[in-house]
Amino acid sequence: MSPGQASRWAGDGSVLTLAVLAREAEARGVEVRRYLAELGTEPSIMWNPAGRVRREIALSFAERMIEVTGDPMFHVVATQNAFVGAFGLLDFIVTMGSTVGDGVRRVVPVYGLVNSGLRLSVREEPDAFVVDMEAVFEERPHFCDVETLIAAADRRARDATSGRHGLSSATLSLPDRGVRRQLEALLRCPVHYDAPRTTARYARACWETPSELAHPAILQAQGFLASPARALRERVADLVRASLSSGQTTSARVAEQLEMSERSLHRRLSDEGESFREIVEGVRRALASQLRRDGMLTPSEIASLLGYSSVSAFQRAVRRWRGSSS
Repeated sequence: MSPGQASRWAGDGSVLTLAVLAREAEARGVEVRRYLAELGTEPSIMWNPAGRVRREIALSFAERMIEVTGDPMFHVVATQNAFVGAFGLLDFIVTMGSTVGDGVRRVVPVYGLVNSGLRLSVREEPDAFVVDMEAVFEERPHFCDVETLIAAADRRARDATSGRHGLSSATLSLPDRGVRRQLEALLRCPVHYDAPRTTARYARACWETPSELAHPAILQAQGFLASPARALRERVADLVRASLSSGQTTSARVAEQLEMSERSLHRRLSDEGESFREIVEGVRRALASQLRRDGMLTPSEIASLLGYSSVSAFQRAVRRWRGSSS
């Protein structure tokens, strides 16, 4: 098995991704049970919306449906046809954003842990906001991972703005499978393959538009419950989660993202009885507990997602946590 093939088995994803694909296949008259059986699974796996499934199963099912239907954009159309709520936790997080951009920022820190084939980060340009997508376990991401996420980003932006705004452009660091024109027609924006990086670009007007998916009661509760002290710690924790697997979890980097000096960050956290090191440790410990309990990732994969240099470094941290709780 080549490294590229082996990487397909790395990580896991939401069972809802498989459910979205299966729903589209059934709508086209495909006998879903037969093809799931080929992959060693069955429709009952999708009865648990919080469930997890190996990436290989979802990717192989998508590839098989492309072959069976003859539609190279099957997975993109399936994503576009998915109703609000079909993406589970990610859709729930979007409903907590007051604007499209706020919703995206809330999704970014957790996306790589919910669907661990890709890691996301946000950067601002003079006239746009850009979400960069990087592969977690392989040098080059799978086309289904990337094209599906691009389609989801566009669909949710349109859902949140009653169709007024979607992505303004997208680039993919993948070879064109001969589908660029089809993808452009579906997304209604320019798409470029063979690019240096994979990105989803939002025009500033879209990013700053109030989200019609946001639930007023949730927004009101957030404003009522969030104190300044709690807000800073949570903002730091969000940035830590987003950067763990990239190996760039430093107080200098987080301070830069918060537009303050590193010294000010440490001082303000100290005033609140917190420290940057303790926040990083707490985020790692909580995520490690969740991922180990799910049982879908190997120790090596968990160590990579949490930014440890090696499995042994991760295992030493686990022993330290056990010792502190005894």
